[in-house]
Amino acid sequence: MSDLLPCPFCGAPAERFTLGEGEPDNAGGDVITCTRCQASSHVEFGRKENLVDCWNTRATAVTSDLREALEGIIHFSDAVAYRDDTLSVSLRQWINRAETLLSEQPA
Repeated sequence: MSDLLPCPFCGAPAERFTLGEGEPDNAGGDVITCTRCQASSHVEFGRKENLVDCWNTRATAVTSDLREALEGIIHFSDAVAYRDDTLSVSLRQWINRAETLLSEQPA
């Protein structure tokens, strides 16, 4: 089985899980989930050997600039509540940069 590639959205490591009884509709299925942004694969019940290949071969249109912008948004979203104008302005700048980069990505 091949190693999991990082998340295509934020670059964080991914983990593979077998869902248990806590998820009755999906119990026994496997899923791959990002450890940071929680992006996930589909739940696979049958040909589980293909799940890692599906995760690793998904579209990778996310550029390093976009990844940097998204990491900035994540960083600021994890910060304490908007206490002052500086944080609000900084967060708005990261969001604007991410929106610009996303609009430049091919559809």
